[in-house]
Amino acid sequence: MSVEKLYENDSFLFECEVTVISCEKEEDKYKVQLDRTPFFPTGGGQPCDLGTIGDANVIDVAEAGEDVIHLTDAPLKVGKTYLATVDSDRRWDFMQQHIGEHILSFAFWKLFEFNNVGFHLNEDFATLDLDGIPTAEQMREAEEFANKIVTDDAPIKVYYCTRDELNEKPFRKASEKSGDNPRIVEVVGSDICTCCGTPLASSGQVGMIKIYKTEKLRGGLRIYFYCGKRTYLDVTAKSDLIKELCDSFSCDMGRLTDGIKGLRDEISALKADLKAKADLLMGMKAKALLESGENPVVTCQDNTTPKEAKTLLNMLIEKDDVTAVVVYNDGNRIGYLVGCGKASKGDCKNICELLNCVMNGKGGGNKTFAQGGANVCSDWQERVDGIRANIKNFA
Repeated sequence: MSVEKLYENDSFLFECEVTVISCEKEEDKYKVQLDRTPFFPTGGGQPCDLGTIGDANVIDVAEAGEDVIHLTDAPLKVGKTYLATVDSDRRWDFMQQHIGEHILSFAFWKLFEFNNVGFHLNEDFATLDLDGIPTAEQMREAEEFANKIVTDDAPIKVYYCTRDELNEKPFRKASEKSGDNPRIVEVVGSDICTCCGTPLASSGQVGMIKIYKTEKLRGGLRIYFYCGKRTYLDVTAKSDLIKELCDSFSCDMGRLTDGIKGLRDEISALKADLKAKADLLMGMKAKALLESGENPVVTCQDNTTPKEAKTLLNMLIEKDDVTAVVVYNDGNRIGYLVGCGKASKGDCKNICELLNCVMNGKGGGNKTFAQGGANVCSDWQERVDGIRANIKNFA
């Protein structure tokens, strides 16, 4: 039995009475068939409607041949009439994004002959996929062209026609799955294409269209965009962020870029100065360790970054006959580096395996260099001190 699909003829029908034809339990949910439905099922890149039937929540809607299956969280009595209510905010949001996609796709097609080869819509984002890669200037031009269609507030028509009738129209896209009498959604004066979705009444209801991100995809481009309320929320969030940044830099928006660039330059200079000082400190430590005359050199360094530890190791093994072991704590992990000078007879791999054992860590390498790491433990330095004699066996 086919259900009367009310959403096909009236996108703004959010509430009506329905009669339950069947209700079957499926695990902890219920599959419900109705005599008619205002709920749009998932299809054409658009997610399904949600809402309620009586006191039961509709949590999914899907097509099953000519029928529509409603998944609810509570049972409904067969033969009983209930009030069905569609989540109008969700439906309205999806209508704005979907028709916005029609208009934006038309802009790229009309201006530059790019075709839309994919569309995806969910609660967080909407995308369209083009079969080519437009330039930045073409992107701006298409976006402006699409928003001009929005501000023209052109009426949107929904109708059925034959394939021959469709071929006489300047249509952008026609799905072969739509049969011999396809359903057409036409933005009067611009986009004409087959569509199973829930259209708006006019292009002005889409609200502002804004492209905010792109990514290359299989020789084409995926475009992320917002329409209507999503655009408003995005602009509001970014406006608040810009205001916060302007307050932090004590400047207006026009000078914000200069303020950020100045801060980046200052940070770069500070990093360079810090590195120079760290290198000087490591040089002093290396000098003191080498002057002790110990070989192998085994040192534990607290509050040390991996880069600083590597710098210290390299300074130590500049002396050709030295085998050096640098064990360090960077606050998150215990790390260890083992290296040999050019004339050293040490075996870094075996020393690293010894450290793996005592530190319960993982690592490896070869005869001239090895490295590893372990979870932080309070007695890590004592563990290293306990195997100093064993390390000498491999140096």
